[in-house]
Amino acid sequence: MFSVVFHKKVLQEDLRKIDTFSLRVIQKMIHSKLKKDPFLYGKPLRKSLVGLRSLRVGNYRVIYKIQNKEIKIYVMVIAKRSIVYDLAEKRMN
Repeated sequence: MFSVVFHKKVLQEDLRKIDTFSLRVIQKMIHSKLKKDPFLYGKPLRKSLVGLRSLRVGNYRVIYKIQNKEIKIYVMVIAKRSIVYDLAEKRMN
């Protein structure tokens, strides 16, 4: 089973912008799907976001990176689809 680590901006910014119901659903999906098999449930991203994966949760996307050696999932961004990929690109640098 994988452990989940969050980018500091996910905790400081992203989670505060999400309504309570959606936040509970996102947390449930992270724990029920990503912790068990992040390769099965997430879609690999392309172009400038190669190496990252995306999990769709309603109108939101959870962008994460799998660190196999440490058996960790590094969640980089949680946001609505309209802005999530731009935020992910910024946080990669």
